[in-house]
Amino acid sequence: MVSTGMKYTCIICVLFINFSCIREAYNITGKAIIVDNETLNPVSESSVQSECFFQLNIDESSSDFSNCKTDSLGTFELNFSKGYKVSMVIDAEEYVQNTIVFNPRKEAMPDTIYLKRKIRFETSAANLKTEELQENNLK
Repeated sequence: MVSTGMKYTCIICVLFINFSCIREAYNITGKAIIVDNETLNPVSESSVQSECFFQLNIDESSSDFSNCKTDSLGTFELNFSKGYKVSMVIDAEEYVQNTIVFNPRKEAMPDTIYLKRKIRFETSAANLKTEELQENNLK
């Protein structure tokens, strides 16, 4: 005969195993567009590096990688077989790098990703030669 304590131990073990596996989502897919946050124009040829973390076994995680570029309309697609966390790094020339992390089981992948332009500082002194600067300081 099985004791009551043993029954509770078995129930707790089964629940623990179920909850550790439930946190993954399967067939993770998404399509998004990358746009300039000021003009709302699409940013083409952006680099999108994605990493999807999944449970390899009960005590070890692993990840899959995906690299792609946006098309001329600024769109890209993401596909992973399973996972519990997705991290995306979006990088485009003349824009600040953007990192997005989301849990595919709880939230959807954003359909629009906004990038900020890098700030460029220009001065009139940048175009002057060193000799001209020294002459202006002597006067």
